[in-house]
Amino acid sequence: SSLASYSVYCSGDDAYVENEAVIRECLTDDVGTIWRGTHRQMTPLLWEYGQYEESCLEAALSLLQTLTADECRSASSVSRAIVARVNSRDGTGVLMGSFKGKHATGMHPCRWNGSAPILQRFYRTRTS
Repeated sequence: SSLASYSVYCSGDDAYVENEAVIRECLTDDVGTIWRGTHRQMTPLLWEYGQYEESCLEAALSLLQTLTADECRSASSVSRAIVARVNSRDGTGVLMGSFKGKHATGMHPCRWNGSAPILQRFYRTRTS
C-alpha cells in the first residue's frame, strides 16, 4: 500500500496554490462557504468541513486506499476519482445524492450542513 502526496506549497506541484488565503480556506479552516443550486441560481451555504472531527481522517484515508496507481498520477486525477467514490450510484460510496422523493434511509441533501456526520457514518458502517 502506498500514498501519493501533493503540496499546495511546492511551486512545481500540480496542487500548488500561490494565495495564502485560499490555502488557509481549503486546508486549515474548519468552516467555510460552499455553493449549491444550478449555474443560473447559486446559493451560498455555511459548511462545517469537519476535517478535525473523529473518524474523518480515517474515512478519507479509506477512500484514498481504494485508488489505483493510474488514479494517483496527478492531484486532479485523485480529485476526480474521490468525487466518483463519494457520489455513489451503487451504494458502495459515501453517499447517494437524491433530491427527489422520500429519504427513509437518509437525509435530504438540502438539510446537510457539514461533512463530519456524513463521513463518520460512512466510516462506521464500513468498519463495523
